[in-house]
Amino acid sequence: MNRVITWTTAALVAIGLGGGALVTAEVVGNNDAGLGVIAPVSAEVYQKLHLNLNQQAMWQQIQFAAEDNRQLLRARLSQVREVLDEELGKPEPDLEVVVAQAQPAVDSLIAAMRANRDRRLALYASMSPEQKAVVRDDIKERLARFDRLRRLLVNLLG
Repeated sequence: MNRVITWTTAALVAIGLGGGALVTAEVVGNNDAGLGVIAPVSAEVYQKLHLNLNQQAMWQQIQFAAEDNRQLLRARLSQVREVLDEELGKPEPDLEVVVAQAQPAVDSLIAAMRANRDRRLALYASMSPEQKAVVRDDIKERLARFDRLRRLLVNLLG
C-alpha cells in the first residue's frame, strides 16, 4: 500500500506542481499565434512552420485538446485535493481512499495527454524536412532555456 500511495502522490505532484516538464508543449506558451487557444510554440515559430491547410487543421485539433487537458487537470486535482483535505481532517486518515480517488484521475489525464501527444507526432510526421528543422531548433532553444533555469535554481538553492 505504501508504494501505491507514494507513486500516486508522486504522480500528483509531478502533474500538479512539476507538471511543467510533463506538459510544457501542451499547456504552456503564448497565445500570439492568433489561434484563440494556448499555443505550444511562439507565434514566431508558428509562422516559420508555414503549415498547409491539413496541418493547420491538425494544429487546431491539438490546441483544442490541449485546452481540454488543462481543464481536466484542474478539475481532477481539485477533486483529489478535496478528498485529501477531508481525509487529513480525520484523526486517522484513510489514505487508501485518497489513492482510490486519485488513481482514476491520474489515469484519465495520462490517457488524454498521450492521445494529444499522438496528434502532435502525427503532425510532425506530416512535416517537410524544413518544418522539422524549425521544430528541432525550437526544441533545442527550449532545452537550453531549461538548462539555464536549472543551473540558476541549483545555484540559488544550493
